[in-house]
Amino acid sequence: MTISFRAKDDLGSNPTGSSTNVTVTSTNAGDMMAVFVTFRSSSTVTVSSITNASSDVFASANARSSNTTQGRGYEIWYCGSLSAGVTQITLNFSASATVAVQTITFSTDSGNPFALDGGAGLTNASIAGTPENGASATVTTAGVGVAGMNSGGSSSTGFTGGTTYDDANGNKFGYIIGTSASSFTPQWNGVSAATWVTSTATFYENAGTALMGQICV
Repeated sequence: MTISFRAKDDLGSNPTGSSTNVTVTSTNAGDMMAVFVTFRSSSTVTVSSITNASSDVFASANARSSNTTQGRGYEIWYCGSLSAGVTQITLNFSASATVAVQTITFSTDSGNPFALDGGAGLTNASIAGTPENGASATVTTAGVGVAGMNSGGSSSTGFTGGTTYDDANGNKFGYIIGTSASSFTPQWNGVSAATWVTSTATFYENAGTALMGQICV
C-alpha cells in the first residue's frame, strides 16, 4: 500500500463573493483531495459547502482557525474518495468574503478511501519567532501530511521535512510523506513575529494508513 502525491492546484486570485469555482487537475477514481481556504477579509465567514458535478461528498476537517486582530480565518475541507475526471469544485460561503483557495490531491495503490482522523486550530495566535509550531493533531498510523501558511506580515521557507509550494498570492502549502509520530505538529521555518491563523487536520486511509494535514494563514 503506497500513498502518492498527484497534484496541487491554486485558485490563482483572491475573488470576493459568496461562492467561487476552482479548476483542479483531472482526478482519478478514489483520489483524496484536501481543500485549504483562507478568508482574507473576515475572521467570521465560514465555508458552507463544497460540491462538484459528480456529487462527491466534501466535509469539514473540524480545524477552524481565526484571528480577529488579523481579520482572517482558515478552514480545511476534504473529500476522501473522488470520482474520476473531476476538473472543478465549487465553494460556498456563509457570507461574501475575499478568499484564497489551494488544493492537494493524493492517490493510493490500494484505492481505499480516506477518512478524518482529527483536527485542530489556533485562535488569535501570534508567531514568536522561527521555527514556530502550528496546531497539533493526532495521528493513528504513519502516512502523509499537508500544510499551508500565510500570515499578517511574515512569510516562511516551509515546514521541516515537507515539500512546500507558493501560490500566486504568497500562501505557502505543501506535504510530507512518511511521518509516523503520534501527533503531527509542523514546524514553520523562516518566519518572523506576526499574527497568523493555523489549522491542522489528520486523515487515515481506511485500510490503516494516516494522512495528516496542516494549514497556517
